[in-house]
Amino acid sequence: MFGNSFSNSTGSIDDNFELTNLAAILPVIASPTPKDSEPCDEDFLNESADVIENSFDMTPMPSPNNDFLKYVACTSTPLFSNVSNCEADNNCSSSSSRANTPLLSNVSSQDSSVCSSNESTPSSSKIIGRKRRRRRDEWKDIKRKCLKNMGKAYLSRNGVQRDGKILKQPCPVTCRLKCFEKFDAQQRERIFNSFWRIGDHCRQWDYIVNHTEVGDTKYPSTTKLVSRRKKSIKYCLPLIESNSDIPNKVFVCKTMFLNTLSVGERTVQTALAKWSSGGGSVSPDRRGGTRTIVIDDEIKQDVLRHVKTFQPVESHYVRKDTTKIYLDSDLTFTKMFSLYNEWCITENITKKATTVRQYRDIINQNLNISFHKPKKDICNECHIYNTNKDTMTEEEKQKQELHMSNKIKAREMKASDKKEALESGGKIVTACFDFQKILNCPHGNVGLFYYKRKLSIYNFTIFDLASQEGFCYMWPESNGKHGACEVASCLSKFIETKVSQGAKEFRFWSDNCAGQNRNRIVFAFYTYAAKKYKITIVHRFLERGHTQNEADSVHALIERNAKNKLIYTPAQWFALVRWSKVKPPNYTVIEMSFTDFYNYKVLLDGRNWAKNTKNQKISWTKIREVQVVSNEPYILNYRYSFEEDNVMNLLTKKGYSSRRKNHSLLDTEVLEQCYTDHLPITLAKFNDLLSLCQGRIIPQEYHTFYQQLSHSGTFAEQNNSDSFD
Repeated sequence: MFGNSFSNSTGSIDDNFELTNLAAILPVIASPTPKDSEPCDEDFLNESADVIENSFDMTPMPSPNNDFLKYVACTSTPLFSNVSNCEADNNCSSSSSRANTPLLSNVSSQDSSVCSSNESTPSSSKIIGRKRRRRRDEWKDIKRKCLKNMGKAYLSRNGVQRDGKILKQPCPVTCRLKCFEKFDAQQRERIFNSFWRIGDHCRQWDYIVNHTEVGDTKYPSTTKLVSRRKKSIKYCLPLIESNSDIPNKVFVCKTMFLNTLSVGERTVQTALAKWSSGGGSVSPDRRGGTRTIVIDDEIKQDVLRHVKTFQPVESHYVRKDTTKIYLDSDLTFTKMFSLYNEWCITENITKKATTVRQYRDIINQNLNISFHKPKKDICNECHIYNTNKDTMTEEEKQKQELHMSNKIKAREMKASDKKEALESGGKIVTACFDFQKILNCPHGNVGLFYYKRKLSIYNFTIFDLASQEGFCYMWPESNGKHGACEVASCLSKFIETKVSQGAKEFRFWSDNCAGQNRNRIVFAFYTYAAKKYKITIVHRFLERGHTQNEADSVHALIERNAKNKLIYTPAQWFALVRWSKVKPPNYTVIEMSFTDFYNYKVLLDGRNWAKNTKNQKISWTKIREVQVVSNEPYILNYRYSFEEDNVMNLLTKKGYSSRRKNHSLLDTEVLEQCYTDHLPITLAKFNDLLSLCQGRIIPQEYHTFYQQLSHSGTFAEQNNSDSFD
């Protein structure tokens, strides 16, 4: 039940009816409501000696992961909060005294306010946890109960429409007390509304008890010596005289009392029985209640300790602007709970969470974790606009209109580029590209995999919109990072392949990731490639928040085929991707070695990247399109909007100076490799991989690969984009 409780008192109605009851006429204020197909096994056998096995039940026990909190420490806010004691959900507030029960209440018109619960009201302190919580105010049963308690019409559980309470007729003219003369229709309606707007059974019982008197029967209705009726009830209603603001108690007959409040005689008997059994205060309504389950702090700490043993994975896009920690995307709460039960056995823990719901609630209340990568599928600007549409200013509305116009324009231009590529006979290549989320090796539904650091596999996908070909450039983290130089190296191989087939112009589409796509290193590569291959390159960027493209479908198919597979080596990942699409054309997998990555950053030396030909500073993060033509490879044409015709030019080549030892490599066409050897992985990751080998989780035939991985004695540089302005 809902509503505020009253202080306890054992006094009678007459003794306690004092001026303090003025509070009875004040409004009852409640808390407001916060408002394609699977690849065949033979293909994998032919592709590699490393067979990708189907996953089976295999859940070895984890070792404690002490690095979880280290991973959390790098976020801007702490992940774990102190475990708070669970508060029991009370179905009814504590009962009030007869003396302090309101005689008359002018309640606010917001009837739904009585339906609010403490669970939906945010606390003053910041709660760290998943934002999804129980919202009791929005439950159908709670809404139905609120309507019923307030005397309004409602739909029952079995779909029957129940009528609301109405003010009934007063007592007949034959009434001995002449009650119909004491209260007019307006006064009775005011009392009726005041009573039902309380919206709480306990307080309504208090109201009834406060307006009745129980005494000995003065006039027995039987001539027998022993009468079953020992007590009689006197009824009264509050009446405010025109010359006074203090309500007076006016005795009325039972018919007038029951009809004015629109209650039955049984309700009065229940209220008096509750008051009698409560020792002077109405005992709480225990209907519909459940046994309060208080979760022991020891259980909570054990659950949190188990979650800390899982190894967080690196997010795909939002590496720096999120405080959420991401676990393996193959995990679920059900799977974690199963692993938790096995973990409790090995740790000799007897007191533990008994259900998945209990396990999940403890995590959601204290941790901020998720199982998916934050790929920003929902546009932030559109979400903000849709949720605050009514309060947006004209300037903000115009900004949103421009945002949507840019989205539509970009998609129209991409469709036009695709059409022209189809009609060009291979002279024009229109392609989109993107990195897939980081793939893990080993991969599979093996319990211990979730607790260990794994080798990262990168997949840079280029999709030819005209030929419907997918090119997947893949490499493990020991062969390279995934920054701008790696992107340029993959694009160079793609351009070289297409040029050999007769391509003269390339039109690329991508998202706005500055570390990988929209930066000076990639643009410098375009000037280099335009001169080397005598081609024209155009690179356009999709509208931020609406960057979905055909490369995403390639990634989705790969992830679908990798589900329920055991993958132990990068070669098996390459095989899976190569055979993910059965219908031709199949995906082309290019295995990148550390010798395939070139340092295009040196193309920036000795060249102008600061100001355009009009001596204006260039805003690299606002560029929507760049173009380089073969006959003018030193000029980078760019514009900030698809709508504007004003194309600005950047003359990258500077005059030769004897002081510049590092003049432009665009003239010499000499590039150095990014890496001279395999990159070392962190010592902690190397130890985790070896532990999987030593525990025979990774089959013995793959041990040599992991044992030969280069590693460092300290934590290596985090895999992210190359540094740039």
